[in-house]
Amino acid sequence: MAKDQLVLLIILWSLVQVQHGLPTSSLRREASLACQGPRSNIVASYGPLMSQRLASDMRTLQVLLVEDSALIQKTLIDAMEEMAPVKVVETVADESEAVTWLRGHPVDLVVIDIFLKTGSGLGVLRAAAHLPTPADLIVLSNYATPAMRSCCLALGASRVFDKSTELDDLIAYC
Repeated sequence: MAKDQLVLLIILWSLVQVQHGLPTSSLRREASLACQGPRSNIVASYGPLMSQRLASDMRTLQVLLVEDSALIQKTLIDAMEEMAPVKVVETVADESEAVTWLRGHPVDLVVIDIFLKTGSGLGVLRAAAHLPTPADLIVLSNYATPAMRSCCLALGASRVFDKSTELDDLIAYC
């Protein structure tokens, strides 16, 4: 198994553990060891878009993360900021916070969970369609059924990723 595949497997397994309340410290240690070496070797393997960004000036994308679980927030921020040219500038846990924050702060990318503390990611998608400065809207959810994917895309999401199986695709997209 290639080093980058091992790292992604560890991250995905860590997300599953977080969702089920299991400890993840040993997995973080293993991921840290597996990541030793040039970051660009790991990141460049994610696809042509990422390779192009590495070859260019690699502008860092400003990201709003809309996720209600603090543990998943931390895991996603660590993974995204380590493996892609992104900076998570804010995290919010509910629909109204997300909509309010977006109205006053333009970002490049919004990563949205469907189920939030209050409201839903679908409401965030609806509201984001009316923003003066459009952002790329990505849904990252455990509820990425075909029907939910269609609904999110119809509401303006660029892509929909399954949290437990498509995190590597999200990283490649960034």
